[in-house]
Amino acid sequence: MAAVAGCLVLALGLGVGAYKLAGGNEDSESEFPAAEYRIVVPETLMDGAYKLQERPTVNQRDDGTEIPDAKDPIPVAAVYGPATPNAMASTGAGPLLFFGMHGRFRNPDLHREKLLRPDVPQQVVVAVPPRDMTPPGSDVKVGCVVHTGGPEGAYALCAWADDNTLGTVKVPILRADVEDPREVDLAAFARTTLQLRSEVRQPVGTTDRR
Repeated sequence: MAAVAGCLVLALGLGVGAYKLAGGNEDSESEFPAAEYRIVVPETLMDGAYKLQERPTVNQRDDGTEIPDAKDPIPVAAVYGPATPNAMASTGAGPLLFFGMHGRFRNPDLHREKLLRPDVPQQVVVAVPPRDMTPPGSDVKVGCVVHTGGPEGAYALCAWADDNTLGTVKVPILRADVEDPREVDLAAFARTTLQLRSEVRQPVGTTDRR
């Protein structure tokens, strides 16, 4: 596998760490899936419950790192906040912090697993280990983990990956009565992640709904 010409690094303070993907993979074109889907950033999500607040910058750098299984990845990041106070109260959670990429990815399961093992501060504890789920009515596997102990408090981090898109959704857990991380409903976060995926993942060539 040839060394890449560049790496894509997430440095957004989203709690996702620095997930790097090759930007110049020299493997044969035929070894990668066709580019059929991309990621867009709508102004609202979840039937209007969340509104776009910020588009953080994703930095690029060139360090010659060799990372396989990705071709032509393009990063996307967004912060969504509850559109109304009632939305936050009903979910018991804070903003949705989204990081994603579109491109051509081999071994999606491996990418999903890597996204759930981000670089985090030393004091951060994995309160609930990564768990893969396939919500009813879907054939998409979503992985979720719960972190505690850092300056941001407790949060759930969920991820998906497929042939053309991958993404993470980080949701701070604000509800005070969730004292034990094991009480967090990971299945609900997985469903939220799937709904977000359905809204940001669009066929190539469609109009960007920004």
